[in-house]
Formats: sequence, structure tokens, C-alpha cells
Amino acid sequence: MELQLPYYFNLAPNYDATLTPRWMSERGLMLGGEFRYLGEHQKAEISGEILPDDRVESTNHGDERRALRFHHTSRLAAGLTTRIDTSSVSDNDYLDDFGTGLAITSTRHLERVGEIVYRRANWQLLGRLQEFQTVDDGLSTNLYPYQRLPQLLATYSNELGNSGLDLDLSTEYTDFQHDTLINGERFTLRPALSLPLSRSWGHLTPRLSLNYATYRLDEERVPDAPRPDYFVPAFSLDSGLVFERDSSWFGSGAIQTLEPRLYYLYAPYDEQSDIPDFDTADLTLSYANLFKENRFSGSDRFGDAKQFALGITSRWLQSDSGLERFRASIGQIYYLQDREVQLTGPIEETSSSSLVAELSTRVGSYWRGLLTLRRDSNLDEKQIEAGRLGIHYRTPEQHLINLDYNYSRNSIEDLDFSFNWPFSHRFTLTGKWKYSYLYERKMNRILGFEYGGGCCWKLRAYYQRDVAEEDVKDLSIEEDRRFMLQLELKGLGNVGSRVDTTFEEYIYGYQAGQ
Repeated sequence: MELQLPYYFNLAPNYDATLTPRWMSERGLMLGGEFRYLGEHQKAEISGEILPDDRVESTNHGDERRALRFHHTSRLAAGLTTRIDTSSVSDNDYLDDFGTGLAITSTRHLERVGEIVYRRANWQLLGRLQEFQTVDDGLSTNLYPYQRLPQLLATYSNELGNSGLDLDLSTEYTDFQHDTLINGERFTLRPALSLPLSRSWGHLTPRLSLNYATYRLDEERVPDAPRPDYFVPAFSLDSGLVFERDSSWFGSGAIQTLEPRLYYLYAPYDEQSDIPDFDTADLTLSYANLFKENRFSGSDRFGDAKQFALGITSRWLQSDSGLERFRASIGQIYYLQDREVQLTGPIEETSSSSLVAELSTRVGSYWRGLLTLRRDSNLDEKQIEAGRLGIHYRTPEQHLINLDYNYSRNSIEDLDFSFNWPFSHRFTLTGKWKYSYLYERKMNRILGFEYGGGCCWKLRAYYQRDVAEEDVKDLSIEEDRRFMLQLELKGLGNVGSRVDTTFEEYIYGYQAGQ
């Protein structure tokens, strides 16, 4: 059993405090507190909890359990802002023992970051210090994120006079620190020139970029190559046409478009296998990513390329409002040479990428649909590599229906159904059901309700059984079960767990406080 009783202190018009004793029948009495401040140019929130003597003994933690969170933003001058966001807990079991909601209890890394940003005209400057507290005992230390101590970034974008040429420039210095992996400093410089030629019937954009990165690595770990670098110029030519014709959409006037797009990309090969992976990953193949200059995110790799991407999109636009009712796109990359630069694995030798198709539709005012597919003809068996089907219904009165099917070859096959349905101005029923066909087990089940007693109070409750995403493949791990109850007294606050914010976390489209 658990009971929370918040005490609110309205200290001044611009700052307040809340003290929350939390009694837990098995563990004892925890004291939580929150202080909030709002100024003309800054705001801050600091909160914490402490359990002086946990009655549940464990070798994973001591008797005293505590947590601290601090968030602060400010505007020091025109265009100059700062942000501090930090969290810490006393031990790795804290969130599992005292957190509520799957997003909190599944958290593996608590971020601690301080930023200062300056924006002026065409410039943006960023300074950042970032580190993490990892709270997952089962995670290998090699999978811990790198710390950035510091990261300095500058970007510039502007048209060169009246020439029509656009200049883009970005440069970055980052010092990456890690307890077990290679430490190192990275400096990047990426200038680019483009000439966007755009008309109502199409566009043509040639672009030339120079991509340079140099490193200073820990000489004790990499004595043979402590100063690797790469320099890759890249040229792209993006072209597209727009054809239109009058049409109709379920009896209403509409404009149908046909928009073919051709994208050519050339980037020579430069050896990069001696460079560590600090913050880089392969981009997920989507229709938009067919037309990207680099097939990697981050700056530790720049892919060699001699390829062109071909895509076509068709839309139905409502004539009177311009609202997009339907969009269908399909495209593919065709490779003229093998891709030698890789994060892991051998050289890619296929002649084409997976075929990517995307479809979205909006029927009436409340129904929306989404379908994405990736088909790889190089696979021996099932050629569907990944896909997603989503159907969503949402009204201003919070009537919600969501159906999502998500598939990724050999890793994900889930069906997710959720709803929120007000039967009257007083009674609302909420539910969720998620099932993994790949592992043949239920992942998440929720059934909840809300009952409003006229003008002055609301009662919310739900029962939940779930398994964390990372544990779904381990059939020996049983479902967590929880029951939550919240009584909201309008004008006085609420007592109990924030059931409405849990609904917001799990039910797509749900808005807490509505």
C-alpha cells in the first residue's frame, strides 16, 4: 500500500513549493519536495526525494535512497539563452523501485547537460557539457554513451549577395570521454555551396560540399594512428517536376499532383576504418532519406557514393483549403559502384537499395492512416524488410482510437491497439493492448476509467500489466502489475499517482488535463 499527501505553499506570485510525504507500507516514509521559480528572463524547477531508511534490504543499494532533479532556462540577452537539465539517483534500482510508468522505469541513462546558445542573424553558436548516469546493471560498459566535455558548434547560412548562391557552413569541436572505450577529440569543418533554382512547376538544385574531420585520439589505445582524418568532397544534383490536374476527393473538388524526383550523388572514397564511432549510426532508409547526402548520421563517417535516387509522389489536395487528403510516394536508390565506407560489416555490393513506399491519408476531419513498406529484392525468403500500418481516429472531445502494426525483419512484429472514449461528460473508458507476434507474448495491457463528479472532482484509476521492451524476448521475466488511483480536487490539486500523465504516455493523442 502507498499513500501520498502533497502540501502546497504559495510563497509568492512567481515562486512556490510543494512538500509530499509518501508512505509505503513495505519501505517506510519518503519525503519529496519541489520548488519552482519564474522570473522575467528565467525559470527553474528543482525537485528531490529522500527515503532515510529503506526497510527492504538489498545488496544492490544502501538504506538511504534519494533522487535529485534540476531544470533551469534563462534568456541572458537578445539571442542568448542557457539551459541546465540534470538528474541523479542514489543507486541503479531507484527508478525500478520508485518510478511510475514504463518510460521512467525503462530509462537506462539519466542525462546531465548544460548549454549556452547564441543566435544572431545567420549565425548560431552552441556550447554544451553533457554526461550521463547509467542505471542499468545489465548493460555492458561498452554500450554506455560518450560524454561530451565540451561540445562547441557553429553554423552559418546565408545567400551570397544577389548571386542566388546559398552558403552553408558548420564547424564543430568535441572532446569525447568514456570509461572503457577510446577517448578522443574531433574537429569538423563542412562548407557547402548550392544554387537552388525553384519554380512552381519544379526545381533544380546543384550542391557542392567539402567534408573534413580530424581527430586526436588516446595514444595509449591507438599508438599507430592517433591522428586519423578524412576529406570527402560531395556533389549532388536534386531535380524534380510538379504536374497538376483537376480531380475530386469523395465528391469534393481536388487537385491531383504527380511529382517525379531524380537525385544524383557523387562522393569519392576516403579510408575511415581507423576512426572510432563516437556518435554515428546508419540512417534508417525512408523515402526522405533516399535524397540525403550522407547515409550516416553523426560525423565519424562520410559515405562514398556514385548513385542516383528515383522517386515519385502523388498528392490529392482539397481545392478550397489546400488541405492534403492523400499522399503516396515510392522510390529507390540505384548504385553505380560498391559502398566501401561502413560502420561495421563488409563492403555493400548490391546494385540497388530496398524499394521504399509510403502512403498517408486523411479521411474526414478525424480519421488518419499511414502505411510504410521497405522491400528488399536481395533477400532470399520474405522480401518485406520492414513496414508499419497505422490507423488513428481523434476528435476534439478526446475520442481516440489507435491501431498500429509494426514489423522489422527478425526483430519486431507488434500489434498495438489503444482507445480513449468519453461516454458522457462524466464517464470515460481507456484501454491499451500490445502483443508481440515475434515472441508470442503480451507486452502491455491497460484498462482504466475516469469519473467526474460535477464541477469539483474527478476520480481516475487503471490496472496495468506490462513487460519492458528490452525484456520481451526473455520469457522467464514475468509481467509487472500495478494499480493506480488518482483523486483530483479542482482548485486544490490531486492526491495519488498521476494517472492522466500515464495515459498520455501510453495512449497516442491523449492530452493530460483535458
